[in-house]
Order: sequence, then structure tokens, then C-alpha cells
Amino acid sequence: MKQYIAICMIVLGALSSCGSKPKTAEEPAAVDTAHNTRNSVNWAGEYNGTIPAADGPGIEVTIELFNDATFTLQYVYIERDVEPRWLSGQFAWDDDGNRITLGVDESESLPTQYLVGENTLTQLDMAGEINTGELADMYILHKKISE
Repeated sequence: MKQYIAICMIVLGALSSCGSKPKTAEEPAAVDTAHNTRNSVNWAGEYNGTIPAADGPGIEVTIELFNDATFTLQYVYIERDVEPRWLSGQFAWDDDGNRITLGVDESESLPTQYLVGENTLTQLDMAGEINTGELADMYILHKKISE
């Protein structure tokens, strides 16, 4: 019986020394910064949608993002006798890897920031904020899925 108690004490001692130290308030939890839209989502491809226009029924927008951080952008004004606008260039990711900024000339006066999601690009306003209100869903461009 003494041997049994001695063996139990040794096993309990070994088990308690193997346990991990509980976290205290002074130890911050590790933040996983490796996962973001840039490296977790298949973002390259063509996105389409119709955004609101101040003086017409809307603007058809097509943006194509390429893996080499370049883009093409087309704006077609619906029911207006205006030539489509074509732009192309480089885009840059923000530090968090969730937004892109299109490199276009400031004289274009176009929104250039987009929130990248799973098969979506959400056009942000000129201040880089998400559009809100009843037309908010119209600022979401959807990725063309290949068949």
C-alpha cells in the first residue's frame, strides 16, 4: 500500500510539473496578423457592379485586379452620351492587408479605395469610409466567377 501511495505521489508530481503556466493579465494574447484578405482570399479577378450616379441611373463599373498589383478600371455612365472612362495602373494594399488604393491621377476625382472581401470589392467614399444608407449595397462590386 505504501508503494501504491508513493507511485501515486510521483505520478501526480510529474503531471503537475507538465502543466502550462496560466496566462495572467500582464501577458497579452498573441494576435494572428498573418491572416488577412490579401493572403487568405483569392482576390485577383474581375469585379462588376452599378454604382449610384448623381445625374443619372448609375455607372457600370468594372475593375480587374491582377496578381502583380496592377488593375484596369472602366466607368460606363448609363443613359449618358459620354465615352467610357478607362484607367489602369498599380494598386497598393493597406498595412492590414484588407483594403486597396488604386493609383490614379488625383485629377480623375474618383474614389480610389476599396475594401476587399470574399468575391467582393466595396467602394469606399472619398474619405476612405464605407458608404452607408439605403444605397450602401450598390457600392459593392461582385467578382465574376469563371465557369
